[in-house]
Amino acid sequence: MQYIALGLTLLSLAGFQEAKTTAEQDRPRLDKIAAVYTGGKTEEAITQLKEYLESFARDDLAWTILGHAYKDLGRMDEAQASYESALNVNSRQFQAITGQGIVHRTRGEYDKAMKAYERAVEIDPKYAQAYSSMTTIALKQKQDKKALEFAKKGYELDKTDPVIAANLAIAYHYNNDKVNRDKLTQTAKELGYAKVDTLLKIYSGELTVRD
Repeated sequence: MQYIALGLTLLSLAGFQEAKTTAEQDRPRLDKIAAVYTGGKTEEAITQLKEYLESFARDDLAWTILGHAYKDLGRMDEAQASYESALNVNSRQFQAITGQGIVHRTRGEYDKAMKAYERAVEIDPKYAQAYSSMTTIALKQKQDKKALEFAKKGYELDKTDPVIAANLAIAYHYNNDKVNRDKLTQTAKELGYAKVDTLLKIYSGELTVRD
């Protein structure tokens, strides 16, 4: 049996635009860099972000995006350092806190990850991605009912994110609710979720989200 991690959503460009930052910044320039990142050009985005931060070193949102980019490449030490830089500027940068949670999750530090996600939703109770990330941890710790609660909350807050819908489908699966599992699987597919085949392998037992 193979082991996989649940899908975790990154912030969309719209999410970046909605985020509040306390620092001096060049917002149009940062928006363009964020578009490079969300367009999948991660290395290019890192180069542009580092150049940008030479001029705007106290832009917590830029540091957060840089952390996400490093995380995507598996460069976790650099991701962690970037998130810490963001939080040194703005201790309430909930997106950076969630990023730290993901770093902890990849290192198997599940209690630390959960605490990070809990802190993020304390700051922004409507941050759907954090609840979906909490689903991941709860399932890994075999707290399936709690995982379903988190997944429902995330989906309630954001019904447009295909990964959030997919995570809810997985949570339903581990709670033996096949009807809602299949319903949310179809929803995720309609929203553009690219790994429906992975969901089906989880349902068949070929893959698992457990450690």
